[in-house]
Amino acid sequence: MQALFLKKNTKSHEHSFYIREAIVPHMYNLWHYHQEIEINLVLQGSGTRFVGNHIENFEHQDLVLIGANLPHVWINDPKYFTQNDSLRAHVINLQFQEDFTGTELMNLPEFRDIKELLSKSVRGIKFFGETFNKAAVIMQEIIHLNGFERLLHFLSLLNLLAVSTEYYYLSSDGFNSQKNPFNKEKINRIYDFVLRNYTEDITVNQVATVACMNPAAFCRFFKQTTHKTFVTFLNEIRIGHACKLLLDPQNHTISSICYDAGFKNLSNFNRQFKFFTGKTPNEYKKEYMEKLK
Repeated sequence: MQALFLKKNTKSHEHSFYIREAIVPHMYNLWHYHQEIEINLVLQGSGTRFVGNHIENFEHQDLVLIGANLPHVWINDPKYFTQNDSLRAHVINLQFQEDFTGTELMNLPEFRDIKELLSKSVRGIKFFGETFNKAAVIMQEIIHLNGFERLLHFLSLLNLLAVSTEYYYLSSDGFNSQKNPFNKEKINRIYDFVLRNYTEDITVNQVATVACMNPAAFCRFFKQTTHKTFVTFLNEIRIGHACKLLLDPQNHTISSICYDAGFKNLSNFNRQFKFFTGKTPNEYKKEYMEKLK
């Protein structure tokens, strides 16, 4: 991943926000940020989502509100980067400036909930349940609308998200997005190295070398930038991979998943799994299977 600031063109003489539907082999996979607020709807596709200092797997039906200048990326699973023509990611992406209505309209009492929603978006917000279902319908309708109807549907979407209780925050409160391009370049080199090698044995010294820093300086830099230690970040990636293997129809054993995810002993794997998910591997899989009944 390379650090990118993307300049968007969300306004024109024909529209006040931008929306695009894409059915592609894989999603845009560069760690980036932009001034525009974004609503990202994944209808088809799976992988790992990074928002600020938050890491989480996604599996279809993913709806996230991203605030201005909040770094983010959705990275599809490796199988999406093969020659398998049957795999596709289906995404609807909507972007807009916070003042897309103008300051006068946004300050009206009727916009209070929406204004609060946009201010909370700086952490990234994941929506689920019936909110996801309704939002998915509205966003698919917006694509085919023009003029005033298009705007009304967009406002209805924002209001739906603003009054919803089916959500949780992603990035931690007070996360520093580190807009300094030099720092962003370093963090992206680190992310890229870890995503390519997390199933192998990785040491702090190795990653510090990737970041062109000594180990002590690297540890301070990573903690200040992401609000977590590098070891926590690495274990988070590995447990995310283990969760996917647990739910794989091939029915991997707990022991094989432990080593495939990059852990060297089963007791540490079980301890880390419980720490990050609140469940044992068997409890995690059982709960998932019960939801499918």
